[in-house]
Amino acid sequence: MVESAVRNSTTGDMNEELQILGTDRNEGAIAISKRNAARAGVDHLVKFRHQAISSNQWFENPSLAPSRTLVVCNPPFGHRISKDTKRKKDPSSSSLLSLIQTLGHKLMKLIGQSAEGNSRRQVAVNILGTNPNLIRRSGIPNLKVSFASKHGGINVFALGQASSVT
Repeated sequence: MVESAVRNSTTGDMNEELQILGTDRNEGAIAISKRNAARAGVDHLVKFRHQAISSNQWFENPSLAPSRTLVVCNPPFGHRISKDTKRKKDPSSSSLLSLIQTLGHKLMKLIGQSAEGNSRRQVAVNILGTNPNLIRRSGIPNLKVSFASKHGGINVFALGQASSVT
């Protein structure tokens, strides 16, 4: 994602203001993110909001989103959301399907507006989770594994899709 951003930054409108927005429903996660951003020296570039990603105004009114938008999210996953951790299949799959589909529906508003309503709009999406098949059920077309890693000892995958720009 970093390489792509650097590559694309030379082709975009350099006068456009960079907007980085971090949201979470958990106030503790926001506090940790602020400390991490400060430690990384990027706290002046990021705005943090205590809210669910789905309540972001960009999803209800895509014209408010920046012309180049990257949405990166990590919906809840793993053993922390399931009491039954001994099951062989991903314990988060059944409990998260509705959340993943709702997120996909909201993201498709941005992606659809990008493809149809504004030829200058570019939207890229990356979703992190433990089950690529579950993430693909979001309804976002052409999601492909960008990378795989370990997160707290859990195998995770990032699936990404970028809209075409005309």
